[in-house]
Amino acid sequence: MKIQILRRIYEMNDLVDYTIHHLNNEIKSDGSGNKPNNFGVYENLVTQRVSDMFQRRYPNIEYKKLDFLIIMSSVYNDKLKIGFKNSRKK
Repeated sequence: MKIQILRRIYEMNDLVDYTIHHLNNEIKSDGSGNKPNNFGVYENLVTQRVSDMFQRRYPNIEYKKLDFLIIMSSVYNDKLKIGFKNSRKK
């Protein structure tokens, strides 16, 4: 349910920061094989990882992946764009 996810936006913020940081480190250290070539791929990688961590943390909250993606895209779009730009820097 979107409401239950929205109630945990602050906690999701920490998960997004954590995921972006570690994903960017992976991208920078892995060479050319793991680099997302566009923002959509990067956004999907971050969203999937945050969704997995969120599900492990709150197994009783059921939600559709599309709902989670909409929330991630609308609330954290600026962070995702900055993270994507930073992932492309060496």
